[in-house]
Amino acid sequence: APHAQARATWDCSLWLYEWGRGWKAGGLRTCWLGGGEEVTALEDAVRRGSAEDARAVAHRLRGSSLAVGATLLAEACERIEHAPDDQALDPRRPAAVRDAAVLVAEDAERELRALSG
Repeated sequence: APHAQARATWDCSLWLYEWGRGWKAGGLRTCWLGGGEEVTALEDAVRRGSAEDARAVAHRLRGSSLAVGATLLAEACERIEHAPDDQALDPRRPAAVRDAAVLVAEDAERELRALSG
């Protein structure tokens, strides 16, 4: 079930429990506008062949993902962060991060629509 998998990546109910509607929507927008930029930076680091930069970006993205409960995205980042150079630079790794980020973004959009409605 794709929706069940997406919900597993994003559990904002705990993170946003006590915020008002406007604060929740703003927090979601802020969190995932920056997340897309980090995924692009990760892909760029892999294309440049910089395992060090790829690990640094994966580390930042993993931290922000964990902060909002996006565990599948955090796990995909952790695999890059702790991989040997050849595996950290495997193009399939950032592709897995992007796939997880898409699921998180889709869930965030649903949350924003629910808050707006």
